[in-house]
Amino acid sequence: MIKLYKKTYMFRALSIVFIILALWLAGWLQTGFRKNAAFLLTEIQVKDPAAQLGELDYLERFNTRIIARTVGASRHFLAAMTHIIAMEDFNNYAWDELAKKYETMVLFSPRNASYWELGSWHISRNAVAYYQRSTENKNQVVSKEQQLQTQTLIFKYRKKGTAFLERGLELLPESALLTDALAKIYADESFDADYLRAAQIYASYIKVNENYPSRFLRSEIYLLAKLRQHRVETYQKSRALILDTNSQEHQVPILQSITYYLQKTDQVQQYLRKNKLEPLSLASIFKQPNIQEQDIQRYYQYLLKKGINFD
Repeated sequence: MIKLYKKTYMFRALSIVFIILALWLAGWLQTGFRKNAAFLLTEIQVKDPAAQLGELDYLERFNTRIIARTVGASRHFLAAMTHIIAMEDFNNYAWDELAKKYETMVLFSPRNASYWELGSWHISRNAVAYYQRSTENKNQVVSKEQQLQTQTLIFKYRKKGTAFLERGLELLPESALLTDALAKIYADESFDADYLRAAQIYASYIKVNENYPSRFLRSEIYLLAKLRQHRVETYQKSRALILDTNSQEHQVPILQSITYYLQKTDQVQQYLRKNKLEPLSLASIFKQPNIQEQDIQRYYQYLLKKGINFD
């Protein structure tokens, strides 16, 4: 009886292995050996370890890709199930485990932009905010060593979340969701904001995608308006939108105010004189014949609070 049991067990185990191998082989034959081989070899290699959100080793990445090819279309279901399971890590503030699961999700379903965006959000925003709050707790005495460790973790998660999102955008350059998310990370004032880089992300997307969200045009201008050395460029872009009679959605008070107050700066006035252009009147900018400058003071104050000044 013992021998029979062992044989039955071995037979079942071999049967399962055979079925898995058969499914895997079928998947390879379906899409082509060369294509699958290239897929595996390129996906399991990560040139820059910092670009990997979850620190999966070579074997973990390889096994995940094997499973993805074995189950075929069901890999999207596995990605969704992994996403559900990951919420437990989020609730427990287990950021490294959460990062690993999002890395697994994009291996299963690499063209799902939401996994790239959510993974970056959790690590570059939520994980960072979690550690920032720990340093701001006045009821807890924190040593200098602990503060240094916390700052190291903040920098680590911020960098990993950003690099992860950049990987996603490189794979999905047509994704407006990832473009917007990445630009907002670089424009985040709680860190060393790079407004020019953020504006360039919007500009690059607009250049290569015909069906870009029109708000990206305004987002680029709002970022450039924060940079004194880009005032003329900002004015050129904002003036063009204001004068665009084919689009009414750009006729918004913030863009109109930026255009009006930029005209008062020395850089823009010099540009207008050099190119023999007449400045736009307040009435023509706001499309209101009786509007006065005092009527837009609240927008001016708002722009100052947002870090846009016209000194």
